[in-house]
Amino acid sequence: MDVIEWDFRDPRAPLRDITGHRLELRASGAGWVSDPLVGGALHFDGADDFLVIDAADVGPLHAAVRGDQVSVIALVRRASLDTGFIAGMWQEDDADPRRQYGLFVSLPTYGGAQQAVGHVSADGGPSPGLPYSRDYAASARMIAPGQWRVVGFSYDGAAIAAYLDGVADPRPRFQEVGPPSGQAREYRKNPYDFPGGLNRRTISDFTVGAVLLRGGMGNHFAGDIARVRVVTEAVDARGMLDLAAEWTPAHSPLVRVDLFRPEGPVAAHEGGGDGEAWPAEALGLVDDGAGAVVTRGRLEVPASDLPHRITLVRLPGLAPDRIASIDVDHERGAASIVVRSDAGWESVTPLRPGAQRIRIPGTHTAEMHEIALAVGPTTHPVALRHLVIRAR
Repeated sequence: MDVIEWDFRDPRAPLRDITGHRLELRASGAGWVSDPLVGGALHFDGADDFLVIDAADVGPLHAAVRGDQVSVIALVRRASLDTGFIAGMWQEDDADPRRQYGLFVSLPTYGGAQQAVGHVSADGGPSPGLPYSRDYAASARMIAPGQWRVVGFSYDGAAIAAYLDGVADPRPRFQEVGPPSGQAREYRKNPYDFPGGLNRRTISDFTVGAVLLRGGMGNHFAGDIARVRVVTEAVDARGMLDLAAEWTPAHSPLVRVDLFRPEGPVAAHEGGGDGEAWPAEALGLVDDGAGAVVTRGRLEVPASDLPHRITLVRLPGLAPDRIASIDVDHERGAASIVVRSDAGWESVTPLRPGAQRIRIPGTHTAEMHEIALAVGPTTHPVALRHLVIRAR
């Protein structure tokens, strides 16, 4: 296994990897800027800036040479809602396609609008019968501009898992667009099943901030990138959450269930939901049958004669002493936040309207695995604005 990492927070030599491989990125634009939260980062203008290592010099970044596993993780802050490439070996030039793996934000064609996207290819070209490659996993939660977020993906040779804040949102059901861009197939989007392995036929440049398209560099990322790591194996769910906890800036939430969605429509086949009220599953929430929907800025649970539980976030395991608080903004209705461990421990906190901070006693030894909104039988609807987990 190889680990290759760049720490762009350091203004002295931010383009050489810090893991001893002597891999130096060549900059086309992308200047260093200071930042009060992370110390500093490289700023990409979304039009021209990118970094590159020529194909002949990628060394251990050519993950396919070592097998069919790869993970890419980055600490980024978006400045726009446009599609942006973060890092990888991904050349989409139709005349000379050389895709292998790549981390993106927002690929709407096959269900990744405003989401963290992990893309892989077995042969470098588009998916059979399609103009583009459909082979990517995408988070369900969407990424608002102006926030430092840890995004990433891992691929184990059988499936791709996309991560936002160190969490892989479940997307068990997805239907892609119909012809000519797609074939209206139904499949799970996160994780995304892909047993084809990594492309060994061709090799491309390694780039950060943009990819090579037919007409030149494109899919330019607009915003700031502070750290990038490539691992030539599949980092598991626990490893992804641990890394997100390590990289998330102090005083920033570790996990955001902020219900962000952009202005304007995002169709279901793009990764959103048709109409104004999206089913809760569209943003990765697990509804037990309550009929919960996400409108702009809130989760709404209708009145019901039955009790219901909506899982807001599922964790691979997080020790209570690593959690500073769970912050909730509750709008209305009788409901509780339930924190549960697979070991059987459960904590229930009734909600009151407005902002509320829930502290988890560090004396508990059972790890946290689930945070849910519990709603009892009620004649009044319930509305939640957001929830965030803050780490110690």
